[in-house]
Amino acid sequence: MMLVKAHVENMQIYGLSGMIGNFRTFMNIILLIGLFFGTRFILDKKLNLE
Repeated sequence: MMLVKAHVENMQIYGLSGMIGNFRTFMNIILLIGLFFGTRFILDKKLNLE
C-alpha cells in the first residue's frame, strides 16, 4: 500500500511540473510571436513616417 501511495504522489508531482513546463514553453512561444509581430509593426510605422 505504501508503495502505491508513494507512486501516486510522485505521479502528481511529475504531472504538476510537466504542466508548468508546458505552460512555460507555451508562454515563450506566445512571447516570441508577440515580439515578431511587434517589431514588424514598429518597423512598418517607422517606414510609413519617413
